Amino acid sequence: MRLDRGGVFSFLWKERGGPRVSPPTRKGFGSVILLDSAMQFGRITMNYASEGVSYELQVSLAVIEASKGSLARQNSNMTLDEVRAQPI
Repeated sequence: MRLDRGGVFSFLWKERGGPRVSPPTRKGFGSVILLDSAMQFGRITMNYASEGVSYELQVSLAVIEASKGSLARQNSNMTLDEVRAQPI
């Protein structure tokens, strides 16, 4: 995970040393979260190399800042008990 000078947050996950990998034959919950849901925020790269899976998410800092501001506005109308009751 890093913030680079171009204003982009980059998260990189690499798996190595496990069993051989092949692309999935069906789409499950993990694919929906890691690929479909994350695409609305930025660029996704997923590679099913035989030596291990790699996944990268790149999001513009402007998108993160806009989301943070929207969440703050939404929560500003809530009571403390309502904020505490929010799922993590």
